[in-house]
Parts: sequence; C-alpha cells; structure tokens
Amino acid sequence: GIEPDMVTVLGVLRCNWGEVAAITGIAVTPVVCFIGEFVDEEFAASNNSKEGVGNNLHLNGDEVAECFTVPLRSFLDRSRWLYHEDSAPIFTGGP
Repeated sequence: GIEPDMVTVLGVLRCNWGEVAAITGIAVTPVVCFIGEFVDEEFAASNNSKEGVGNNLHLNGDEVAECFTVPLRSFLDRSRWLYHEDSAPIFTGGP
C-alpha cells in the first residue's frame, strides 16, 4: 500500500451523488492525491528507460479495482471537459 506520509490530498471531488449512483450503480468518493513520482515499469521496459524512477506502486487487489494516471496538463485543457446545464463537468481525457 501507500504510506500515509507519502500522500498529499489535493481535494475531494464533489458532484451530484444521486446522479453518479444512477449512472454507475455504486457510490464512490473520488479523492485526488499527489503520491510522488513512481515507476511505470511497463513504460520503462517498452522504452528501455529509467524515466519516472521513484516509488513502485503495488496495488492491493482487495482494495483497488483499477488505478490510472492522467497528466495534470490534461485536466487543465478545457477542450477535454463537457459541460451540461445543472450537472457537474465531465472530464473526457482519461483512459
């Protein structure tokens, strides 16, 4: 897992939970954190690179169904967001 002292919580995403539960069938609380640089072993192996060397991220399959990264610059790109009246913005730049 991730040691608590390695985690910097940047924010908790707020939205219409009724809407989320209706779409996904589950209620989740998305928490955005900075956990430092980590090794993307698949990327490093395919590019014969040490780029991103830092902490290895080992997921506990009992706790985490999926993990992905999104570069911060993607969140800042307004063209990657959909806006609908009376609804939370939807980010479209993920995996």
